[in-house]
Amino acid sequence: MGYLLIDHSGGIGPDGKRGIKQEYDTRQCPHCGGIVKIYLKRRLLFKEQGDPAPDEGFFCMQCMAPICADCAKTPECIPFMTKLVARMRRIEAQRQLLAALSLK
Repeated sequence: MGYLLIDHSGGIGPDGKRGIKQEYDTRQCPHCGGIVKIYLKRRLLFKEQGDPAPDEGFFCMQCMAPICADCAKTPECIPFMTKLVARMRRIEAQRQLLAALSLK
């Protein structure tokens, strides 16, 4: 869990309008390791005029965790650590193969 504060209240925001302050809780996406913004309902009920509408949240029903929009496009649930371990095993297998080929 983390916290993200985007403060444009003292000037003009990236969209060219009056600057606003945005606050989000964050989590790590279990599928890719990216950052997922958590939108609080309390924040949305009392949003100020001019606040941007939040993106739709995504949730994986297999690992029961919020996920990022990119991972929501794929139907499979492969945890980030599983992908990382598989990648490290492939690298080790390639290293062993190259070592075996160089001995001949």
